[in-house]
Amino acid sequence: MEKEITFTVLIVSLIALAGLFSLNSTTGNLTYDDGYYSLKVSTNGNGYVSSYPSGIECGYACSETYSQGTTITLTAKSLGDNFNSWNGACSGSSPTCTLTLDSDKTVSASFGSAQHEQPKTPAPKEEINYYQRQQPQSSDYRTKIIVPAYNDHPSACDDYPTMPGCPGEGTNIVPIIPQPSIPDVTMTGFEPRTGYERTAVYIKGTNLRYVSRVYFGGELVEGFSVSPDGKELQTIVPQGAETGRITLVLTSGGTEESSQDFVVWTGKCSNPDVTKAFNQLNKLPQGNRNSGECDITRYLRAYSNYKELRNAIQKIVGFNKLPSPKIKHFNPSVALPGQEISIIGELFDIYVDEIKFNGKNTPYKFIDSKEVKITIPQETVFGEHEITIISDIHGSGSAKIKIIPLPAIYDFNPKNVWSDEEITIIGQNFYEPVEISFYNTNTKKEILTKNFKAESLQQIKVNAPQTAGEYIITIKGKNSYVRTQTVLKVESKPSHPEITSIEPENGMLGNNAIIYGKNLKSINSITLNGHSINYQKDDSDTQKTIYVNWGINHGLVKVKNPSGTVQAQLISNKNPVTKLITGKEETCFGGVGKGCYGSEDNKEEWSWGSQKIIAPVGCSNEVNGQRNCWVVPGSIKHDNCCARYPSGKMCGGPGKDGQPAGDNNHDGNCVTEWDAAFWDVFWWRAFVATFDATKSTDLTPKQSNRYTLKDNNGNAIPSETAETLRLCAPAGHELREQFDEGFCCSGSATNKKCNGGRGVQALPITDKIVRTEQGADLSTIPTPLAPGEQPKPKITEYTLEITGGYSGSVKTEDEKITNCRNQNICKTTYPSNTQVTIIATPDFADYENSGWYGNCLGTPKDQNCVLTMNADKKVTVNFFKKPEPTQHSEYTLEIIGGYSGSVKTEDSKIINCRNQNVCTTTYPINTQVNIIATPDFSDYENSGWYGDCSGTPKDQNCVLTMSADKKVIANFFKKQEQITLSKEFKLEVTGSFSGSVKTEDGKITNCRNLNTCSAIYPSGSQIKLIATPDMSDYENSGWYGDCLGTPKDQNCVLTMSANKKAVVSFFKKQEPPKEEPKPRPVRGRPIGDVCRGRRYCQRPVRG
Repeated sequence: MEKEITFTVLIVSLIALAGLFSLNSTTGNLTYDDGYYSLKVSTNGNGYVSSYPSGIECGYACSETYSQGTTITLTAKSLGDNFNSWNGACSGSSPTCTLTLDSDKTVSASFGSAQHEQPKTPAPKEEINYYQRQQPQSSDYRTKIIVPAYNDHPSACDDYPTMPGCPGEGTNIVPIIPQPSIPDVTMTGFEPRTGYERTAVYIKGTNLRYVSRVYFGGELVEGFSVSPDGKELQTIVPQGAETGRITLVLTSGGTEESSQDFVVWTGKCSNPDVTKAFNQLNKLPQGNRNSGECDITRYLRAYSNYKELRNAIQKIVGFNKLPSPKIKHFNPSVALPGQEISIIGELFDIYVDEIKFNGKNTPYKFIDSKEVKITIPQETVFGEHEITIISDIHGSGSAKIKIIPLPAIYDFNPKNVWSDEEITIIGQNFYEPVEISFYNTNTKKEILTKNFKAESLQQIKVNAPQTAGEYIITIKGKNSYVRTQTVLKVESKPSHPEITSIEPENGMLGNNAIIYGKNLKSINSITLNGHSINYQKDDSDTQKTIYVNWGINHGLVKVKNPSGTVQAQLISNKNPVTKLITGKEETCFGGVGKGCYGSEDNKEEWSWGSQKIIAPVGCSNEVNGQRNCWVVPGSIKHDNCCARYPSGKMCGGPGKDGQPAGDNNHDGNCVTEWDAAFWDVFWWRAFVATFDATKSTDLTPKQSNRYTLKDNNGNAIPSETAETLRLCAPAGHELREQFDEGFCCSGSATNKKCNGGRGVQALPITDKIVRTEQGADLSTIPTPLAPGEQPKPKITEYTLEITGGYSGSVKTEDEKITNCRNQNICKTTYPSNTQVTIIATPDFADYENSGWYGNCLGTPKDQNCVLTMNADKKVTVNFFKKPEPTQHSEYTLEIIGGYSGSVKTEDSKIINCRNQNVCTTTYPINTQVNIIATPDFSDYENSGWYGDCSGTPKDQNCVLTMSADKKVIANFFKKQEQITLSKEFKLEVTGSFSGSVKTEDGKITNCRNLNTCSAIYPSGSQIKLIATPDMSDYENSGWYGDCLGTPKDQNCVLTMSANKKAVVSFFKKQEPPKEEPKPRPVRGRPIGDVCRGRRYCQRPVRG
């Protein structure tokens, strides 16, 4: 009895072995996995790798999963080392690599000081992936036995190994059991007779278990199954099959062929609109490309649009209803306004008739059945927005996408900090920050912190790490992150600061102050009276220059570093100050003249109406280093005031007009002090004091209880010097005001006269000073005598001494001296106060007076010198040849050409100047030259003219007149893509403290306190901005941003042709200078203007 053998052969197709489709145990339908692959990146050396689309920031995020087929660009960025090469799925030395993710992939980036070969990472094995959907017309594929296409070891060979087609065929292996003969295989029919690729087909016959391969029209099937009784073979039409016979290849080596063709329907029509319509109806056309259901005349004769055709086909063939479309996800998951995104889902070729964003139709790009792309509308505000895919047949599906602008870091400060010092990060769009990362570029370790202050969407404050090093800062949000391009440098905290003294620079009153001490290198701030001041940021640890005028500004100085604060008075010097604010080393401050020398001739010309009187004033001759000088309390006040405010009234410093500060061009300081000096001199309320002319005077500012100076804020400041504090008037000295009694040596006065006590040295005056209603008679004022000195007879004549030069002669107008030349010294005498005119005449027309010297210094060289003989005078004159004017006959034109274009002159003296080459030629004077810039490509343009062509429109030629040597530069760049202008634009206003900003139309109101206020306006709108201070003594300090240039006392009017920004600040108005008290009319000027033309004028009577 023949044994019946029933067996099941498990044969898995190549595709199944690859894991790309599986058998559904319930329905038996073939299903396909969605395609997602991973990308892993690693780095070697000091650098990192970022990706577009985002996801890789290696750094710290070195792996990401993307949908199959995603194109990814990797960029290698240096953090100190040079980029060398890629390995793995990328190769080469370019810093960018673009790859398509069709399998899991691995990439390595190598950084180093020099290129070296990295071990190659084997690329992962590429897998085959399919994205076909199961056709609805296919019959159920009820599979019990799955066999491979190539059946090298069929189950029949297990029982009959030596039969034809089996491995043991023809061998001498003795079977254990008898080998029966192979029965005949027949094919009696098949159904269906027509179908599409992957349609299930049932072949009828006998002994079909002995079939090893199946072909449809010569195309091998992927697999098949056979019923236990061998009477039915089930398979599917292979892809690529064409209409033809079905062929069975038998294990015996023979074949069995069908008597009829199996007709393969392609599912596509020659008219693409018909194919598209069948796809959307979820049906496949039955018939060949131009027949059957592909024949358009079955539905209508003509159609005007696609939907008309689809509706006509639907009426005939109907449709297979599918579930409503579903959106799986978006790529990227969050997006910016104006950014293109991908919508990922299934069967978009069937589903998508239109796409709406927030209920409004939006254009889309069809990529494939799983992806379409749209652009987020530019005007979209931040938040969640609904995207809906609509199918006219199958319904609609929607999902929400979050529109959050990507963050950006513009800057952070400070960039060099101490451990745990606060850092301010400035940027934009800091939405929902979660944590901040500090990545140490040396140790490759990351420090994470959630302790930060998100003060606004534009600013975050965080403390630096406590460990020294160089860090990259990353702000991580819920849906985004951003990192700095600049490295933060962190150092360990220094020791506590110390101050030993605060001295003026170069020992000069009013110079910058220098702080001496310890641990001053790493300071955070320096303040004076609580207000921050600027200082020199250098590496010195023992001194620090602060930019305040020592002796003028005063108060408490505080120095702060990360370890603490130390303080000292600004005036806390150890060494005496010996120089005035003008830089002169003073030897007799509080006296008169140049360091207690008086005027140049110990006399002073005093204008008294139309009269001119010569008054002997100042100090005595020096005897053993000692001089006796006149002193008045008013002059002490004025000299001390001028030391601190050199541009004050009659102080001689730089006035408002650049000339020495005098009666009308001063800065408003020292007015009352000048009045005190004036009236003391007018009535000659003076006393004599002794000065040591061999020593520098100590000008260190000191507090004074007899005289008080105030700063601009009304605060008392050190008002005298160590020198003037010792000067006091003897008994009987007359005072101008009762409150001047502090200038009495006794400190008290009766009826404006000092009581008791002596001055430094009160000397007897033998000459009686005459006083009238017009003030003191200056002719009665003697020059103080030196100790032991006897009065000298008054000088009635003075000597004029002239030294002539070569190539010219010098004479006096009265010809007392004539033809003085060749370095000869010519002399004559004149009575006191005689005016003498001196004339210098060159011998040749091409020679000139090179300048007056001696007592004529300051007289223009082309004018005569006029002297008043109130002392002995000396004059020197030289003559030199006039300089010849420079003659030019031609000038040089130099052109530097750019890349991607050429520059030439119209006359072709220069042609094809390009690639940063320097091209030159010469032209006669005043020649006009036309210069032409021509880009090489239509999408390039001249980026702008530079050099002597600066200001010429970039789309025009540059025309130069050769009046001098000229230089021209032209560059070429790719044209910017044209941006479609929005119909609406945004106005942003940033307000300030102490005032508010609004728009006239009320869309923005009460914008203040550094808040940013915004409103949207149609294109072309004119908007008026109004800035209003809160207090009457405040004002708009100026418009900034797009309002820059608008006068601060006017409203700003903007035309909304683009997005606009305006910034306003308010500050306290500056107080006008106080009106000066007008002294009563006098006949002349006070003694003191003895150094005309000098920057700092010493007065002959001062304290």
